[in-house]
Amino acid sequence: DFKQEPASIAFQDMIDFALRDADTCPGDPACFVVDEAQDLNPTQWGLVKKWGAAAYHRFVVAGDPAQVLYSWIGASPRELLEPLPEGRHVLLGQSYRNPRLVQAEAEGWLRQHSGSMMDGRDAHPTDREGGVFHLPINHTDPDALVAEALRHMADGETTAILAPCGYSLTVLIARLREFGVPFHNPYRPAEGRWNPLRRLNDDGERTGSVARLRCFLDGAGGPKAITALEQLPAVWFEGTRKAALEAIMAGALPEDSLKEQAAAAWRGHDGAWYAQHMPEKMRNPLTLAWNIYRRDPELLRHDPTVIIGTIHSMKGGEADHVYLLPDLPRRVVDAAEESVEQRDAIVRQWYVGMTRARDTLTYCDPQYYRSSVEAVL
Repeated sequence: DFKQEPASIAFQDMIDFALRDADTCPGDPACFVVDEAQDLNPTQWGLVKKWGAAAYHRFVVAGDPAQVLYSWIGASPRELLEPLPEGRHVLLGQSYRNPRLVQAEAEGWLRQHSGSMMDGRDAHPTDREGGVFHLPINHTDPDALVAEALRHMADGETTAILAPCGYSLTVLIARLREFGVPFHNPYRPAEGRWNPLRRLNDDGERTGSVARLRCFLDGAGGPKAITALEQLPAVWFEGTRKAALEAIMAGALPEDSLKEQAAAAWRGHDGAWYAQHMPEKMRNPLTLAWNIYRRDPELLRHDPTVIIGTIHSMKGGEADHVYLLPDLPRRVVDAAEESVEQRDAIVRQWYVGMTRARDTLTYCDPQYYRSSVEAVL
């Protein structure tokens, strides 16, 4: 009833209507390729099979039943576990990501799944030995994680710090900001908490605190510099933002201590002053950009090497070094104790996190053992 009042539809409605009304995929493709197929729900499978059958050249479905993460919308390993006729079913024979020790650890973990996930799995690891380690810290005191990320950054290697739930990353994010360590999540770019330095504007161009800080430190004028000033409280300046910029650059401001401080900070490239006096909305990202600049200005000219996010957000992604924070909401642990399906979902989720590693995998400690992945199993 709620949807019918404004004549709106939900995402699932689009799938339902396409299954009912669209005989072929838009564009009428000759080839139809479906990746990450393990996370399709039954309705999506119906649509995929309908459109795939209409592709006159080839229909390819790729996925891994051990990596089903969206069981809560009806996705199930069963579709991909059903055997296909010989010649139409190809198993990956070579891992292009996981080294020997990481793959052995992940496969050992997967054997805890109630339904067999190991049948037919015979992929060879990469030629690296890799490593599996334990770091005795939890998400409430993650300074050692920051030190690890800095160490890998110095070596030019990527670090992914992942958790089943986003709340486990809160203190870590604060520490990364404080120590001036750039971080992002290129696999979930719309999540602002994980991508504080860069945004995509309506024209698809990168904007954000880095652009503002570079402009500020370069003493540049023009539209970008005006963008840096537009966040300042209007009470500081009279007239337009352009007039304020011109007044600051010329040093021709009225007698006012706050305005004089702002002008001096601009001329003196004092980013700390601006970060402190910016409105709250801009203060945190600008402070982070300034802290990164003080650590090493070159860090602002390249994409971060530290990736943070949930395991779900990292699906399909990879990093040289992966660190896993094992905390779960207690309600999830309780549900897993009563439900084999929920327990299997956690096994698969953790397996996905483990297999993001190209070199090393490191387990961290939970805050409370009874609310952790280990407690479930």
